[in-house]
Amino acid sequence: MTETVVVYAGLGVGHLAPMVELANLFPRHGLAVTVVLIEPPAKPPSFAAAVSRSMASNPRITFHVMPSPSCHSNVPELIRAMNAPLREYLRSSVPSARAVVFDMFCACALDVAAELGLPAYFFQCGGASHLAVGLHLPHVQAEINASFGEIGDEPLLFPSVPPFKPSDLPKAALDRNDEMYRWILGVFERLPESRGILVNTFQWLETKALRALGDGACVVGRPTPPVCCVGPLVSRSGEDKKHGCLSWLDAQPEKSVVFLCFGSMGSFPKEQLAEIAIGLERSGQRFLWVVRRPHAGEASLSGLLAGRHGTHGELDIDELMPEGFLERTKGRGLAAGSWAPQADVLRHRATGAFVTHCGWNSVLEGIAAGVPLLCWPLYAEQRLNKVFIVEEVGVGAVMAGYDGEVVRAEEVEAKVRWMLESNEASPIRERVALAKERAEEATRKSGSSHQSFVKFLIDFGQIEAKMKKTMVLYPGLSVSHFLPMMKLADELVEHGYAVTVALIDDPAPQKQIAFTATVDRVISSKPSICFHRLPRVDHLPAVTTNDGEFYLPGYLDLVRRHNEPLHGFLSSHFRGGIQALVVDMMSVEALDIAERLKVPGYLFHPSNASLFAFFLQIPSICAEGKRSFSELGDTPLELPGLPPMPASHLINNLLEESPESEVYKAIMDLARRYTNKYSNGFLVNTVDSLEARVVNTLRHARRQGGRALPPFYCVGPLVNKAGERGERPERHECLAWLDRQPDRTVVFLCFGSTGIGNHSTEQLREIAVGLEKSGHRFLWVVRAPVVSDDPDRPDLDALLPAGFLERTSGQGAVVKQWAPQVDVLHHQATGAFVTHCGWNSVLEGITAGVPMLCWPLHSEQKMNKVLMVEEMGIAVEMVGWQQGLVTAEEVEAKVRLVMESEAGVELRARVTAHKEAAAVAWTDVGSSRAAQSTDVVSSWRYRGLLTPADTGGGGFLERTSGQGAVVKQWASQVDVLHHRVTDAFVTHCGCEGITAGVPMLCWPLHSEQKMNKVLMVEEMGIAVELVGWQQGLVTAAEVEAKVRLVMESEAAQPAQGAGHGAQGRRGHGLGRWRLAAFGICPS
Repeated sequence: MTETVVVYAGLGVGHLAPMVELANLFPRHGLAVTVVLIEPPAKPPSFAAAVSRSMASNPRITFHVMPSPSCHSNVPELIRAMNAPLREYLRSSVPSARAVVFDMFCACALDVAAELGLPAYFFQCGGASHLAVGLHLPHVQAEINASFGEIGDEPLLFPSVPPFKPSDLPKAALDRNDEMYRWILGVFERLPESRGILVNTFQWLETKALRALGDGACVVGRPTPPVCCVGPLVSRSGEDKKHGCLSWLDAQPEKSVVFLCFGSMGSFPKEQLAEIAIGLERSGQRFLWVVRRPHAGEASLSGLLAGRHGTHGELDIDELMPEGFLERTKGRGLAAGSWAPQADVLRHRATGAFVTHCGWNSVLEGIAAGVPLLCWPLYAEQRLNKVFIVEEVGVGAVMAGYDGEVVRAEEVEAKVRWMLESNEASPIRERVALAKERAEEATRKSGSSHQSFVKFLIDFGQIEAKMKKTMVLYPGLSVSHFLPMMKLADELVEHGYAVTVALIDDPAPQKQIAFTATVDRVISSKPSICFHRLPRVDHLPAVTTNDGEFYLPGYLDLVRRHNEPLHGFLSSHFRGGIQALVVDMMSVEALDIAERLKVPGYLFHPSNASLFAFFLQIPSICAEGKRSFSELGDTPLELPGLPPMPASHLINNLLEESPESEVYKAIMDLARRYTNKYSNGFLVNTVDSLEARVVNTLRHARRQGGRALPPFYCVGPLVNKAGERGERPERHECLAWLDRQPDRTVVFLCFGSTGIGNHSTEQLREIAVGLEKSGHRFLWVVRAPVVSDDPDRPDLDALLPAGFLERTSGQGAVVKQWAPQVDVLHHQATGAFVTHCGWNSVLEGITAGVPMLCWPLHSEQKMNKVLMVEEMGIAVEMVGWQQGLVTAEEVEAKVRLVMESEAGVELRARVTAHKEAAAVAWTDVGSSRAAQSTDVVSSWRYRGLLTPADTGGGGFLERTSGQGAVVKQWASQVDVLHHRVTDAFVTHCGCEGITAGVPMLCWPLHSEQKMNKVLMVEEMGIAVELVGWQQGLVTAAEVEAKVRLVMESEAAQPAQGAGHGAQGRRGHGLGRWRLAAFGICPS
């Protein structure tokens, strides 16, 4: 039986339409859906007509209308009374119910869901801003201890919502003793009892409100359930037959018609209708106006129950209009009675403006159609929506007079003309066009709303499932630290772990716009990962200086102050415990929480192993008397495992700060804590083969006093794959340009995402001249100097030499601000990469196999340059950076060197080798995959397979000292296999031995390795089997026999790798060398 989701839509046509659109999402994911409705006691025709249209146009949805007792004219009483029939219906008619989604006004039905053991969710058909106000309203009401109608027009301040006047609240909220208001407060107080809240909005539209909701800033004293954006849920046409007004629109010019429609309960007295008519006529603009019969009193749910709203009989529009109006406007206007297909009208090419009551459904339909709004709020939360539309999103303007007795004809005329004709309204038209694009993106498969809905499905689908082991990640507050940890999260999910990411709320989001946007994008694009923002702490420390520079002491203090909120979150939300806590290297203080909770704690280093090794050794360097690095100049620092590193290449804070400064002391303290804090291991974003020397050094390193360091795991390269970025679903235009270029002919220049990567105008012009003179094709991402008036919108003509863009139009492409770096690097046309040497960019270049030109700018990038040029041999250096200006002559020369010379060919060969090794690292037999294999990650502890003290009995090492070598923990397997003396390989059955042409002895351990053994022995004939593995012990006698067989006998000759792309046997009589590397070391 197909599992069913029940959607309880409650009362009101305004709530029915979006809930039916929500219901339509479930069948697309294989779930049945039933929509349950309450029929109003007065049975108004408008309700019956809306339900009839919904049933006819949604055949995949089951509808059930529950008749209501006629004795109830009070909304709260009626909804409470419907709990009993709802309970009975769910028990008897929907035995396959898997979850219930309630309209927010049906909060009392939570009791029914609890009785039946069903997960309960709320649907907020209004926006996130309205939800944020509603959830915070009980707290504000308790604090002011007065009615909002008594406190004047002093603006009210709610979390992440524009200030608004008390009079913008629904009318009932102005009197704290009003029965309906008390009921609404109770509704919002119960919403946090649900498993989650679905909101008819999308991430881009209400970022601030959604952030406040996610941070728990709106609900005081208890947690806020997860909030999922699932909008915009806008209606489609429910009519089989095309409505007459659409045919009329077909005959009108594009963007020429103002559409006036005021919702299912919005109508005006005859006086106001006359003012609208006169204003429209005088404006001279085309119009389509939905006219409803006047009724007494403000529209409300109570009015709906009493049957005051809706159409009764034929409507005589002529009788309601000024005399002769319809005749005089016949050529340019149309007045439709009671109803029109609003969504279809708004999407019509002829519609250019929308006069609306600001009901949220109408707002979303206008935005989704890209039509600017003229706001005329009437009742309920519509005045709040007006504030949001005009002041927050900027997609509309206000009809002045809406809050008085009448909006005058002069205002109607002026605002209609202004919106359709005036250049002053251009920003609104442009803004709503952008909002339309973002709405479309949100509902695509890769979009934020689609992913959020999938996350919701995963949530209720796993309630009864066996709980997965949970890894909690605690990232840093910068793009370069955050993104690699999110890639680590992806890998853990792939290994079957549940992953939760705990976030510190950025204390200075206005200074970290790129980081804030990145976090929001990642959250919306990873539905399988849970994100939790820790509550803000009081008296936040400054994490930047007055000049905007990063301030380490403040950041470390920020982490310390969040230890208690982190402890509270972990101890209250994971009663079954967590598998491990992984913290960013800058958040080492949080390892105290892992120790307190008695769970494994790991330190994650998003950069390379060499930088990590350097930081581990800083305290000992200083202890030797080298107190000021700045005094050393270019003196090379000789550190174990590292190439000689000029002291001048260290991070600026070590060079510029006095050893007595707070920053310097903070760096030293941080480095000491890496080795002194509770830790079960270090995870580093690198690959064994990329930094083999320093990785081996780290694995044998000891702390002061002789104690071994915690285990060291290489888990890189943690980089995006080509085509993986989801924030911009459309293909970037620069990729289409690359498609037209020959293979390996384009130099790509990109200098990171932060403002520090913005060159001066002088430097930009030197680059331009050098590129032009080089004659090579280029793709250059240009960012304006930070000191420019508008650094987010670089003026290329002003920044670059006169005529440069025209002269190089056939040679190169210049992109403003951003390009999809991973996709560019992996494109077949890209032949070189000029980079700032940020480690993420370095790894992306290596995994794409692109040689690099190093131009370090800040932080550890100078140290990375040394590794790339001196140690790895995959790059050349733009040396002018050290003098503050790379000249055009050097740009030209270095581009030519990499693209034309033999040295460039050698660079490409070396980076290709590293690319292949990095690719192997993430295969099933690779080092990084093994570091995160299910068996290893379960404790992420590794005890060496061969440790001298445990091996071979007394005297083994002495007796074989001339015959063999035993290595602790790790060896550079690829290099050993390719060494000329290696002639056999005892293996767990990976594939590296094949590419090296080394015959193998198979000893499978886990996963698919037994199947590999069959292929290697039976199919390929390149190995023999150590059969004792099947009994759990390979004896010494079998080890001796099989080694002799491979190294000495004729039987071994067919198993030498011939015919499999290998080089065959490389020598004889080398039986004293034995390799027993089982490949599951945590690297």
